[in-house]
Amino acid sequence: MKECPICFEGDQDGEQFGCLEVCRHEFHLNCIREWHKYSIDLKCPICRTESSHLKVGEGQNAVSVDLKMGFMIKHALEHAEATTTDAGDAEEEEEEEEEEEMGILSEMFQDGLVIDAIKVIQCGICGDTDAVLLNLYCQDCEAIYHETCLRGLACEVGERSAWHECTECRSHHLLELRMGSVSEDQVASYDSRDYMIFAGEVRDKHSVQTQQMYDRIRHAKHSIQTHVRRALDQYPLALPRDTYKHVNQHVSRKLYRFSDNKYLPNQHDYDSLARTAVHAELLPHYHVDI
Repeated sequence: MKECPICFEGDQDGEQFGCLEVCRHEFHLNCIREWHKYSIDLKCPICRTESSHLKVGEGQNAVSVDLKMGFMIKHALEHAEATTTDAGDAEEEEEEEEEEEMGILSEMFQDGLVIDAIKVIQCGICGDTDAVLLNLYCQDCEAIYHETCLRGLACEVGERSAWHECTECRSHHLLELRMGSVSEDQVASYDSRDYMIFAGEVRDKHSVQTQQMYDRIRHAKHSIQTHVRRALDQYPLALPRDTYKHVNQHVSRKLYRFSDNKYLPNQHDYDSLARTAVHAELLPHYHVDI
């Protein structure tokens, strides 16, 4: 039975083993992450060889966990805290150096967790891969977080109200993530060539594109129909229900085709078009001037 050199336990409790990609020494994933919380580098606890990735799983199910996630942010915070204690003429120069270093860190984070297009689902701050506990993601760059980590990081840097900002792309478009249950013996991941995070779930890209297309169509039809209904409601005479429904459908479809199956309010005056079309549709039956 394999034994983790850090906790001296095996895999009887469902703990995931992974091996460092340089020296191949094996550890529990959670143990090596905890070890790096207190270390000053990413070196192997046994042979001191530096390794920034941990391979978890075998064959096609294998994923590469980026150990820099969480570790680099921790040391960036420590560096920022240390520089704030300095004073004098060098303060401005140090701030510029710090910004440059943070820019380098940001570029490292944006490199992502892609090995053969496989993205590991892990917190962008602490690096934890327990997908069930991850509850927020960035709609713009698909970075994933614990809400508690974002709040904690915001407190550390003295900006508590800015916790809802993505640490990778600075977007404020953070949405709820719903991963559901994940097998304990696997690290949750997805192939970014075929899948993406959409509406809080990992979805097939083709299904997402189809849904987005239908959403745009529904939005366009609903928006155009709103103008037609307004024109019908403002018609001087009361219309029978069947007539109202028929004209609404016919004119809405006509305007929808006229604007190339899109809603283009900046190009067309839909209120005017709807009034004219409604009047033309009802003219054979009702003689009303508009």
